[in-house]
Amino acid sequence: MKETEFVRQNKDKWSKDEAILRNKNAHPDSVSDAFTDITEDLSYASTFYPYRSVRYYLNKQAQYVYFRVNKQQVSLAKIKRFWTDELPQAMVESRKDMNLAFFIFLVGMLIGVVSSVYDPEFSRLILGDNYIDQTLQNIANGDPMGIYKSSAPADMFFRITLNNLMVAYRVFVMGIVFSIGSAVTLFYNAIMVGTFQFFFFEQAIFKESILAIWLHGTLEISSIILAGGAGLTLGRGLLFPGTYSRSQAFQLSAQRGLKIMLGITPVFILAAIIESFATRYTDAPDILRILIILASLTFILYYYVYYPWKKEMHGFSKKYTNDQLAYSLSNTIELNEVKSVGTLFSESFLLMRKMGSRPFIITFLAGLALALFFVYSNRNNDLLPLIAGDWFVYNLNRYFLFYSINASWWLNFALYTGIIFLLIFRFRKVMKVKKSLSKIQLFSIVVLLFLWHLLFLLPGNTAWLALFLATPLLFIIIAGITEIDKEPTAGRIIYLSFSRIFHSYFLSFLLVIVTIILFMIVYTPLLWFYMDVISENLNVNEKVYTYIVVISLTSIISTVFFLLISYLFIGLNLLFYSNAEFKLGESLRQQIKSIRVKKTAYGLERE
Repeated sequence: MKETEFVRQNKDKWSKDEAILRNKNAHPDSVSDAFTDITEDLSYASTFYPYRSVRYYLNKQAQYVYFRVNKQQVSLAKIKRFWTDELPQAMVESRKDMNLAFFIFLVGMLIGVVSSVYDPEFSRLILGDNYIDQTLQNIANGDPMGIYKSSAPADMFFRITLNNLMVAYRVFVMGIVFSIGSAVTLFYNAIMVGTFQFFFFEQAIFKESILAIWLHGTLEISSIILAGGAGLTLGRGLLFPGTYSRSQAFQLSAQRGLKIMLGITPVFILAAIIESFATRYTDAPDILRILIILASLTFILYYYVYYPWKKEMHGFSKKYTNDQLAYSLSNTIELNEVKSVGTLFSESFLLMRKMGSRPFIITFLAGLALALFFVYSNRNNDLLPLIAGDWFVYNLNRYFLFYSINASWWLNFALYTGIIFLLIFRFRKVMKVKKSLSKIQLFSIVVLLFLWHLLFLLPGNTAWLALFLATPLLFIIIAGITEIDKEPTAGRIIYLSFSRIFHSYFLSFLLVIVTIILFMIVYTPLLWFYMDVISENLNVNEKVYTYIVVISLTSIISTVFFLLISYLFIGLNLLFYSNAEFKLGESLRQQIKSIRVKKTAYGLERE
């Protein structure tokens, strides 16, 4: 049968199916029947007209009906599949790396214990004088675990969560150095744990330390080992590419390692909750603490060891990594398509690359400007202690948050606003949009950014939580205000911005994770080594050296932060257009209308 005859015979049926789609109150059986009809026609068209418009039309129609039937079940199914199939499979494929990580950790712990036995000062070298002295004071006061009560639970939770994630992702990211970086970092952390535990044994409080420390440490230390295994997996693709090119093998190993890191991130958060809110109760019954420790160990062994082995024995339904390369994007980005979070994540980087070097140059200059102003504002203070080691990471509030609308606040507002407008105009240029934005649109964006920037005035942890909750919604609303080929209306913007809200936060979470990894790559001890090389070769005085170090480090962290904002804005712009197609199907309707037939002397043909 010719394509034109096929279209003529079925066009009335397809029109009825479209009417069913438009009707939100359509009976589920009608929607199901429409889906069956379309998929049958699609199967026929795929066989006989694989490269014709009718197959494309039916494919889009079937896709839309699928989402119409499933809606939220699609997202829930993907989440379930990750935890029940993809993560266990990644664990199975990384089994050798996990075993090696566990062995490295055991050896490191043993060396920490043995070194402490033969060198009484070893614990001070590893743990630091401040920690040792404070703990000795707590022991003398009869409260050896008092360090876990030194801060308010909420403050402790945010600080510990940040610390644990920084440590874990540093262990993981260092695997890019051909796995050696992860092995060394994991080994050092293991020495710390062994030294730490033996110190309490020396002070004759071994039992209390076990019950207090491993209450949260069971989850925390286990996750560090898993992060080490993920780092070894990351580097394996570079070391042993096998039949793939080294680039392809690295894509696969990075994909597998990232899945493991995503899979253990909730465990770190749970460990931080226990450490912040439960470990402080050192007078709790021993049996209760033992049960929590055993429950944590059982969970780790079951889900990350036994369950993947069990799934492997029964066979995975699909290969998610080994036999398929990472998703490869074309050079074209279609806005009006229903897309998964994974596709949006990948296209965010593609679109930033298509925008050229200007956004990256601007973010670097913005970061440098913020760093210079930070140095100028603190010129009368001793700057080096503010950014020494990880201290700067733990004191981001000092750098990014404010307590009043002062000059720093206005500078931040100007820089963020400038970057957002640059991204808007570059986005429209890449998409070849000639229509300019109206004054009302521009003014609305400035007002929204001003209100968003007021969140930086909130105290500490409250500000970070508010920013995480508000930023995805803000950026997707701005995408609605600047929507291409549509006049913005409040109803349309709100409806589409709050659609698929889980996708907004999950996409934002993935981009934050990538940013943390980027930060870990650049903010390492190697950077301090580089600073020392500068000081030795330039022969500068201490004050100049301090300025060089502070400006360099603060420029790095602020530039990375601006890049995060840029990728979030681009990713959520793409999500807005995906939401529009998912909820309204406007592009689909245009494609349906474009299919017309006309009678000619030779029969029926598509116009």
